Amino acid sequence: MTMKKAIIIAAISLFLFSCKKENTTVTVNRLAFGVSYGFCVGNCAKFFLLNNDNLFADSMDRFTTPLLFKNTALAQDKYNLAKELLTTFPKYLTLHSNETFGCPDCVDQGAIYIEATINGTTSYWKIDTDTGKQPDAVKAYINNLTTIVSQL
Repeated sequence: MTMKKAIIIAAISLFLFSCKKENTTVTVNRLAFGVSYGFCVGNCAKFFLLNNDNLFADSMDRFTTPLLFKNTALAQDKYNLAKELLTTFPKYLTLHSNETFGCPDCVDQGAIYIEATINGTTSYWKIDTDTGKQPDAVKAYINNLTTIVSQL
């Protein structure tokens, strides 16, 4: 093998093995999430809390902060349905903590609210249900979250 070929192979190997896949998700310790509607009658909020390997339903008819949850955990199958939201949480959100995306519930379309505790720090996000107003980096996660809320 010539010196030129050896250098090219070494350079290609160095390039291939030094590339790291960017981590696009983070692991969340506690996650509250759901959807609310400001202009409705009856139970206008549907929120859930993932905490300590349990899933809890809200005890609110309307969106309020702090969020209020029942003390009794839901069935294990419900937890199993929602638990992936803890490990697929988009890193993008942690880089944009305490932000509002779009104009949630401004035209009676509802609002998505997420509250996450990561490494002891709690942050929140208010997100428009209109996918056109959501950052591209979170659209798949938000779609999955709203599907899970509808199934719980």
